[in-house]
Amino acid sequence: MADSSFFKNNGTSSQLQGSASASAAAALASEQAAAASQTAASTSETNSAASAAASATSAAQALSSANSAAASQSNAATSEANALAASTSAASDAASTSAD
Repeated sequence: MADSSFFKNNGTSSQLQGSASASAAAALASEQAAAASQTAASTSETNSAASAAASATSAAQALSSANSAAASQSNAATSEANALAASTSAASDAASTSAD
């Protein structure tokens, strides 16, 4: 069986066993590499999900800041209108007092 031309192996039993052992070791190394790759992919997926969640949080905070800025702008416009009304009223009162 060691000199089988069917399997294209022309080695001794020891050589064939060594070749089988090397093949088994290579298969084990390949399996371990695949497991490590799967672990790395899983970690990457977890990190990606965390990054997406952080991005969504940042977007919500940015929207909240924009809304606060718009409210502040509106309040400033109201204050300006009130100041203008008070100034107009004061000018009117001054004119009225001068006329008296």
